[in-house]
Amino acid sequence: MTSETSGDTDRSVKPRRYAEYGAPLYLLIDRRDRACTLYAEPEPTGYARTTGPLPFGAPVDLPEPFGVRVGTSEF
Repeated sequence: MTSETSGDTDRSVKPRRYAEYGAPLYLLIDRRDRACTLYAEPEPTGYARTTGPLPFGAPVDLPEPFGVRVGTSEF
């Protein structure tokens, strides 16, 4: 979930860094924009696939090996 003090870092720096280090997914829950964005398929320069931004309330489907639907209506 984005922080009030580091939201810009959460939106721009973290997706690149997490992909660079091989995190399979990065789910950004953006309180300012009231939206969720799922980043997947890490590559050395960033994530190859982005889903969203999806408005709060829309489910986010995490791909395998997780295979989970995340509800966002509580955000």
